[in-house]
Amino acid sequence: MTGIDQTVISRLENGKQYGLRWSRFAILVARLHGLEAETAKAPRPWWVAMGITPPIYFRESLIQQGLLPPEPSVHDEADADEDDQEAG
Repeated sequence: MTGIDQTVISRLENGKQYGLRWSRFAILVARLHGLEAETAKAPRPWWVAMGITPPIYFRESLIQQGLLPPEPSVHDEADADEDDQEAG
């Protein structure tokens, strides 16, 4: 896809080759869709797998850490009810 030989890419990845031309580097970055690494999806917390609901006083901290999905607000639930009524 990049026109760069696979062995050259392997040497670059392993730090055994230096001096890639900027034009080739730009092609490589473009084919990789940028330099940002994909964020790994966090593993499912053990308590979710066990069906355990964490205590209320601890939920906000877990939501901020991304370990629990945000709880829907009352406004979101009202919008969903209106959508159901319009569809039905």
